[in-house]
Amino acid sequence: FKNLFQDKINSPETALFKIDNKKWDVVYFGRNRKSYREQILLKYMPQDTNNILIGYKSKKINATQILPLKHTEMLNVIDESKVSVIIADEEHQGNTTTFRFYETLASNCLAAIPIEYDPNKELIKDPILKNILYVESSEDVKKLVNMYSEDLVFKQKQELKRIFKEFTDTLKDKI
Repeated sequence: FKNLFQDKINSPETALFKIDNKKWDVVYFGRNRKSYREQILLKYMPQDTNNILIGYKSKKINATQILPLKHTEMLNVIDESKVSVIIADEEHQGNTTTFRFYETLASNCLAAIPIEYDPNKELIKDPILKNILYVESSEDVKKLVNMYSEDLVFKQKQELKRIFKEFTDTLKDKI
């Protein structure tokens, strides 16, 4: 999947996008497969921001809800958002890095990483991002929405480059 995101993470270093292009404050994309995801979304989705759920239906969450989109269309909606909440199934919390994590890091949207997703905060190494991307409440997500900037998105893309380099280096060591 590294190759899928290569052009996104190799964007020009300045003026990646226009901040006023953002239609949504918080986005979540995924299916409502289990009640655990609903609990996590209720915990992390601010009720007083402009939210969108893609492919997820809920009567309890304040958000515009749309049907699932083709992958490229979904990536466009993510880019129109400031923050994406990263959620995994309960059995994957703390032990599996999902594709959604990489998609969001490669986007023009900040990743809100619930502490349950990476309880030891091992995925993100950049000290600034480590301090703000890991969230413990909807208030933390709302703070992230308010902190949104081109600089933070650029730092996030640099972090993804670092992660991919570590993958590549690890693979080279094993060969």
